[in-house]
Amino acid sequence: MPMTGRCREPNCHAVVIRPLHYCTKHADKEAEYQASRERWTNRTDNSKRYKDYDRMRSKDPFKAEQHKFYQGKQWRSIREIALRRDNYLCQYCLNHKRIRTGNIGDHIVPYEVEPENRTNLANIAIACSKCHTAKTKWEQLYYGTGMLSYRAPKHLSPLASACWRKTVPFLEGQKPVDKIDSFLVEMYCTQYEIYRNSYEHLKKHGEVQEIYKPVQDMTGEIIDKQFQGFKRNPMTQIYSDAIKNLTKIGSELGLSPKSRSELMELNMQTNENEDDGMGDFFDED
Repeated sequence: MPMTGRCREPNCHAVVIRPLHYCTKHADKEAEYQASRERWTNRTDNSKRYKDYDRMRSKDPFKAEQHKFYQGKQWRSIREIALRRDNYLCQYCLNHKRIRTGNIGDHIVPYEVEPENRTNLANIAIACSKCHTAKTKWEQLYYGTGMLSYRAPKHLSPLASACWRKTVPFLEGQKPVDKIDSFLVEMYCTQYEIYRNSYEHLKKHGEVQEIYKPVQDMTGEIIDKQFQGFKRNPMTQIYSDAIKNLTKIGSELGLSPKSRSELMELNMQTNENEDDGMGDFFDED
């Protein structure tokens, strides 16, 4: 049975079938009402975003446990001790010879990285909101908290790691990248390594290989070889498969054909000058 309701027009009690909200007599108001609902859904305040974040956090046991810790008495007690120890002053500002009050208890090494140190006072510093925001952004880049890290996984080879360090910033310029995408990015980098290795092999040995049949004497000793023709180098199939996989994974990451081409060109370039940015992320504007 379909869901029904009353017409939203005052003093009109006609029955309407959802998702409509106005009867046929007042149908001219339906489009305006639906538009207002859409504007409300996509409003710019953060209340909806916070609700969505809370809903997703509750599905992650680690995040749920982290949230429970920060809302508990133990953390409030530790934070109060740290506030008195640091005289309610931002320790990051003091490190840069600035004096600014702070009331945020910040884990120097993030909770997500070392949860066992969450109650260690030596790992807690008082921060102002500006420094805390700046450090959080840096942690997201360096440790990969909440998003993909710029640091490649340790098990990747040097070539795949270099591809990772260029791919992640490029992807962030195209669309938001979450940790859930890490497996796809890792697959992309490993397939890129296979693509490069197979290409180097083909450059050295060619797309086809000569086939020779050994010629033996009466004693069975090989005395010569007879040319039989050519065969396809098996590495060409590996090369072809790697290109197909790169295209497929790039599409799953939401990249357009043009973006995939630009990413390939970027990875072909070499860049040995890398900096994690920790030294100056607290600098004043």
